[in-house]
Amino acid sequence: MKTTTLLEVSKVNIHYGTNCVLEDIDFIAPAHTITAIIGPSGCGKSTLLRSFNRTNELITKTRRTGDILLEGREINDYDPLDLRARVGMIFQKPAVLPTTIYENVAVGPRLYGTRKKSELDEIVEESLTGASLWKELKDRLHKRAEQLSGGQKQRLAIARTLALKPEIILFDEATASLDPISTQKIEDLMHRLKETTTIIIATHNMKQAARASDNTLFLMAEEGEPSRVVEFGPTELIFTNPKVEKTELYITGRFG
Repeated sequence: MKTTTLLEVSKVNIHYGTNCVLEDIDFIAPAHTITAIIGPSGCGKSTLLRSFNRTNELITKTRRTGDILLEGREINDYDPLDLRARVGMIFQKPAVLPTTIYENVAVGPRLYGTRKKSELDEIVEESLTGASLWKELKDRLHKRAEQLSGGQKQRLAIARTLALKPEIILFDEATASLDPISTQKIEDLMHRLKETTTIIIATHNMKQAARASDNTLFLMAEEGEPSRVVEFGPTELIFTNPKVEKTELYITGRFG
């Protein structure tokens, strides 16, 4: 499959008030790949991830400089709601709405103007199928989503995102609260999803980054300094033959 650059990050700096937390960040996310963002706790993995769909703007006194391009277009030129439909996000704690499984998936399309029940039915089935949930839940669509297991809730959140046909899905420590079997299901799902979308994950789990991603971005801050990119490249090389000693020390657990 031919890949092209879908997301390009160039010279990005992010400030909270007067405090610069990320400095001079550069990397690209090719289409139909999985990119892992790794680094010590507090290094800004989630902050960087949230900048890709502008949810950082919901935090007061947050400021970004530099360029983030989606298909060559600066993301500030997109309407925020349209951008967040194109760049979906899955969070650490499975987020389901206090309503039925069906309505959890249909809510986004309804918000964007889909009203016909036949169209919504089709979207719900396609989205649940895409999230590997249709066979499990097709006879329970009008049951409350809160009754699902943690792993099912996380896949339902993915289905809700898929209902808007995103180009990118961001996973922010999305398996951190799940058991190993549910984690494996999510990772398997990521690999299937990259056939039609692009995946970017923030994770503290080195084994997950090594087995699930195509490319890895390592962020780290020196004491008193903002975080910067230490190394970025194909995951296999990052984990077997890193160019920077700090990368090797971190992924082998000798600091961080």
